[in-house]
Amino acid sequence: MFSKNGAAWSLPQRVLERDHWLWRVTWHKGRAYGVSKYGSPSKEMPDNPRRTNLVTSKDGVRWETITELKVPGGDETTLRFSGDRLIALMRRTWQDGNIAWVGSSVHPYKEWQWKPAGSFIGGPNFIVLKQDRMIAGGRVFPGGDAKRPATTLGTLTLDGFAPVLSLPSGGDTSYPGFVFHDGLLWAMYYSSHEEKTGIYLARVRVSNQK
Repeated sequence: MFSKNGAAWSLPQRVLERDHWLWRVTWHKGRAYGVSKYGSPSKEMPDNPRRTNLVTSKDGVRWETITELKVPGGDETTLRFSGDRLIALMRRTWQDGNIAWVGSSVHPYKEWQWKPAGSFIGGPNFIVLKQDRMIAGGRVFPGGDAKRPATTLGTLTLDGFAPVLSLPSGGDTSYPGFVFHDGLLWAMYYSSHEEKTGIYLARVRVSNQK
């Protein structure tokens, strides 16, 4: 759906095909980029293996596949541009301890280099600051304790993720959104650590940023 004023919207339009799940879209130079996780074997479609595709669109409705991202257990993926490089932070499930992967590619984005991020990251997101510095966040298990998840922020490089700060959170929590303004990182996320699920807004001062 589209809107020019946030009040009146166009009718819903189907994008991609059956069983596609388009995760968080990033626009760059007039094109939309996203990762479509799709496919699940069933009685009706037994030969429908799960795939994770990098897709692009000029209008947000008609999409084309650039390449399949052949990451074992690939799942929710956030894409951001840093200079001429496209960077991906990908959650992974049911593989190698569910450790997230970070990948990068240059145009036409068909060849990718991947490395383990060093941590499970659920609902991954990241933001690119000045000098291509990156901050990432999502559901992490501090200390490896799967019973105590927390929405955690940290630094991200092409070599991995380094946790720095766990926000007040717990239980079902994650999926942060980021805005950087006047030296502050504004992070919005949800959490269920205060009896019921709520949406929270945090302000985090980032050093060496103006």
